Amino acid sequence: MVEHDEHGGPAVPDPLDGGAGDDLTDADTSGLGRALGELVTHDRGEVAPELVAPEGEDPVPVALDAPVVEGGGGQGEVVGDVDAGLGSLGEVVAVAEDDDAGHDQAEQDDAGDRSRDAGAEEAAHGGRVTRLWLVAAALAVAAGVVGVLLLVQGPSEAERRDDALEISEEFALALASHDSADLEASFEAVRRLSTGSFLDDFDQTFASDQVRATLEEAESNASAEIEVEPLLAELDDDRARTFTAVRQRVTAREQEEPVERVVRIELVLVETDDGWRVDAVEVT
Repeated sequence: MVEHDEHGGPAVPDPLDGGAGDDLTDADTSGLGRALGELVTHDRGEVAPELVAPEGEDPVPVALDAPVVEGGGGQGEVVGDVDAGLGSLGEVVAVAEDDDAGHDQAEQDDAGDRSRDAGAEEAAHGGRVTRLWLVAAALAVAAGVVGVLLLVQGPSEAERRDDALEISEEFALALASHDSADLEASFEAVRRLSTGSFLDDFDQTFASDQVRATLEEAESNASAEIEVEPLLAELDDDRARTFTAVRQRVTAREQEEPVERVVRIELVLVETDDGWRVDAVEVT
């Protein structure tokens, strides 16, 4: 018969009440402690000491051994050895930290190497730029020295000769030419290339008021071209002598035909601060 409780349902068996075939019915209550002690799972380790003392006996002090944790290989390690375990773990952490620190230090070293390489490259580039500037400065100084030497030494003999011949040709054409409509411009062209005694003689003779009036009244005009280019007869330190031949063509109001003739002009030139200037003239 199944007994029901006062609510009409089947009676709920007492979990502590042993039934037929229950090993706990005949067991000593003192064995319950051992049974409960054996309920610890194998995976979590076994607790050896008895948790409950036999009935009627004084409780025996329980000394709990350090729990053993089985490793994957079945080898147990004492959990109680916390210091040792943490020490090992600390060593691992320390090694990891050392590795990280070493990695960071390596990165810092690499960055330092790159910085030093960049600095060395920049220094080398700066050195090249400095050398270029030094070379440029040296060239500039050398050019300045050469320029000063040229100024001190003056033009070469060939340059002086060419200048004297050029002035001689220009002067001969100016002397053999005039325009009665603008005599002052014609005379000024001669004065500009003259110096010394000839400049004084020209103003007193060729450019005198009497000569000026005669040319203007006759409406005389003269043009010239080089017949024989200037020849250098003499060249000294500050003096030169040249010969030039020009073909002169003269017209006047009362002349039916122009008059042409070849004029030989001998010049003595002196060297001044403004270059070669005519100091004496002989016309034949």
